[in-house]
Amino acid sequence: MILSSKRGRLAPDQAQLNALSPGAQYGLGLFETLRTWPGGKFFLAQEHLRRLYQSAEELGIHFQVTQMRAMELLESMAGSNSSSLRIKIMGLEGELIFISEILHEDPELIDGVRLLPVDQTRSLPQYKSLNYLDCLLAWNQAHEAGCFDAILIDQLGYCRETSRANLFWVRGGQIYSNQEKSLPGITQSFLFAHAPRKVQPSQIQLAGLRAVDEIFITNSIRGVLPVKQIQDQNFALGPITREIMDFYQSSL
Repeated sequence: MILSSKRGRLAPDQAQLNALSPGAQYGLGLFETLRTWPGGKFFLAQEHLRRLYQSAEELGIHFQVTQMRAMELLESMAGSNSSSLRIKIMGLEGELIFISEILHEDPELIDGVRLLPVDQTRSLPQYKSLNYLDCLLAWNQAHEAGCFDAILIDQLGYCRETSRANLFWVRGGQIYSNQEKSLPGITQSFLFAHAPRKVQPSQIQLAGLRAVDEIFITNSIRGVLPVKQIQDQNFALGPITREIMDFYQSSL
């Protein structure tokens, strides 16, 4: 289903962008991706809209609908669907576009995912921008290598985030996560504020990451996922990662 804040419900062939617009030519636009659970239940949807509107204000993008109205449109799209949905909100000048599809869960992901280090970063990491080519190329490289996602490594060798998630690691019983030059994730921010164990902001290079006790990643679609392998280095699903996974599930 496709819904426009300006044009109402759209058929796929009606969801067109002006080829001469800054959004089409330069990626001047924003997006948010979130999910529902059966019955149309959201988690942290207002936080997604808050980030979207704040980013738009900073970049000079205007939507012509209030954040409250955007939430009403989001709720109308979710309805009381018996299936979980993946909803993408595209924010372009003058318009919000909501795209929903059935979310197909992969139960094997909770056993752990593989990550591939890639020398790549995003040009504007603080924004969830439609200019997403850097992440897409890294994600494609990871999938070609049989991995779930790519760790984005900057020029100084620091692990910033993955192409679609925030990165956490556990060392000596303490949880850490990078907040420098990376997207301020909605799930990441929730764990910083509410996790049963304090999360410390920190930075780490790849060699250091390979030596930690546990690693997990977070995003709004998959929640908390343990990392079981980076290149030839294996990691166990440790007790602290399990604790955070359980806490996240109990918070939904």
